[in-house]
Amino acid sequence: MRSLRNIILALAAMVVGAIVSGRAYVATFTPPKNQAYQVTYINPGAYQTKHQFAIFNGRGHVIYVPVEDFAAGGKPIVDDQATTAERQAPRLIHRYLTNRRARNQAASQTGFIVRPNQRVQIKSPIVPQPTTGKVKTGPDGGFTITMPAKCKYQTVQFKPAPSKYQIKK
Repeated sequence: MRSLRNIILALAAMVVGAIVSGRAYVATFTPPKNQAYQVTYINPGAYQTKHQFAIFNGRGHVIYVPVEDFAAGGKPIVDDQATTAERQAPRLIHRYLTNRRARNQAASQTGFIVRPNQRVQIKSPIVPQPTTGKVKTGPDGGFTITMPAKCKYQTVQFKPAPSKYQIKK
């Protein structure tokens, strides 16, 4: 009788352990795959912002495409003040969303790296030095990365791009 009780307690402990470890696993941040995001870099006083499209391939590697701003429908805005790279953005975004080979060739392995303890390392044309920040996920599928105080841009917001600008399968 005593051994039966010990066996039941051991099984109960294993079930509780599996439930607890399963919850801890769900809480970790995983890198996006085959998704496009509108990225906004905000400096500490929120006086200056920069924008990019971030396109993640199937391996979780990222391509950053600079844009001047986003229109209400998610379309990149190009006007007479845009740089050469920003003028080419709509064509490049369309190419990366529709062509898997081009997306995989242009993707950077070091542009977006997930670190332990809800941290992410970013390296992009706007943030040339690899910088690690704390990530907080949002309800809409987006996430925000808070960078250290010494960085030029302290907040980086990743908002899912509209369905028109998602990867075509």
